[in-house]
Amino acid sequence: MSNRRTEGSPTFSAEVGRLLSTFDFGSERVRVGIDVVSVSQFEKQSTTKAGVAFTQSRFTKDELTYCEDRPERLAARWAAKEAIVKAIGSGFRGIRPRDIEIRHESWGEPTVVCPPGAVWPNDAHLWTWVISLAHENDAAVAIALAVANQCSSRLIQSTE
Repeated sequence: MSNRRTEGSPTFSAEVGRLLSTFDFGSERVRVGIDVVSVSQFEKQSTTKAGVAFTQSRFTKDELTYCEDRPERLAARWAAKEAIVKAIGSGFRGIRPRDIEIRHESWGEPTVVCPPGAVWPNDAHLWTWVISLAHENDAAVAIALAVANQCSSRLIQSTE
């Protein structure tokens, strides 16, 4: 069996979303996003003048401090931000990357934070979020899972 994605075949997150939609979560809806980033490419690009500007405009001060001199950490956070907007279903339309902050609890668990004053599409800043980050060799990967409340679910359904 081939693992290749063929034209018109669903993405992994769409397939997971389809499978999860068959379960009854009551008035809640589960959303999933995933992304993979090449650590070496991310590091190489971040050393250019444009890359430095990109990094400064897409990550919060706390994220940059936590990831200092660890490009794999920063790449994983970028993958997380991409996974989150995929779970929302908007891409980066209506949400800026700095409006998504990836923090860590004292025991190491990554968490999603919406900075004060930021509002995400479909009221996704009010959803319950769980993320997982990983990096090994040249790959940084993140998966984001959200439980949207009934009000937000109606908004999502109307845009799909």
